[in-house]
Amino acid sequence: MQRTGSSPRHPGPVPWFAIAAVIAAGFANTRCWGDSFSSPESISLDEATTTATLTGTTTATTGAGPVTGSGGASTSTMGAGGVVGSTTGDVSSTGSSTSALSPSPLGENCQQLRLRANRDTLIWGMSPDDNYDFRGLGEDVLEVWQYGTSSKRVLLRFEIYLSTPESWTIAAAQLELQALVVDSYGGRLNLHRMQKDWEERVVNWNISTTNQPWSTPGGDFDSEPFAGLDFTPAMQDTIAVWDVTTEVQRIHAGGENYGWMLKEAGEPEQGNLLRYAFPGRDTEDVEQVVPTLALHFCD
Repeated sequence: MQRTGSSPRHPGPVPWFAIAAVIAAGFANTRCWGDSFSSPESISLDEATTTATLTGTTTATTGAGPVTGSGGASTSTMGAGGVVGSTTGDVSSTGSSTSALSPSPLGENCQQLRLRANRDTLIWGMSPDDNYDFRGLGEDVLEVWQYGTSSKRVLLRFEIYLSTPESWTIAAAQLELQALVVDSYGGRLNLHRMQKDWEERVVNWNISTTNQPWSTPGGDFDSEPFAGLDFTPAMQDTIAVWDVTTEVQRIHAGGENYGWMLKEAGEPEQGNLLRYAFPGRDTEDVEQVVPTLALHFCD
């Protein structure tokens, strides 16, 4: 599927598999393959079977298809599309349970870690007391409308607190959303940093969580966006990409992470009805692409 928007910047040359243990949003004490963990954990690479074993923690195998670990370990599998896995047992993971690893276009010393959103929903000014998180009823679609005080805004959050080697830095980061609907008039969709935490299955236009109203109806967020993307009708059915590098670097360094708001740049001042739609993280359509954060690590 075609990508539209920002492209990663190019720094510079360790093998793409060097951060295999970073899958699933942050295993503790991550090292490159072939390195050793301090006791009692260890890591070894069997080149004959292309299997890397992290004793007491995780197993990562080059092959095809995801597998799920159990008990005191976690298993992940690396195929052509990257690494996909589920963490269980003793693995230290603070975020989304599923991610994918692949070579990064930034260089031989870089790799790409793809994270799914761990929360997403929309809030709607026309129905300010209703929660619109997907609950197995109908399609899971995230909508942005520009319609004055009756606009729709999308809330997203990714788990970005990752445990990585000190030498690895986030060289680039992009938010990717599949554009199911793009208004025929185009427009600009901006990302704003949320100032207050929110509960996915409770939040609405008026409250962030149970009995906790927003300071201002419509959500507490920075007025200045940290990223934006201009849309044209030709972008429908493509992957829209926002450059969020600076924001992700801030969070990864320990900054607050209440997630982001996606809203149309002209609302609520303008009252035109402009509509945009993207699949949510719980979509049941296997052809759709869920909200994804692409992180490019370089050494």
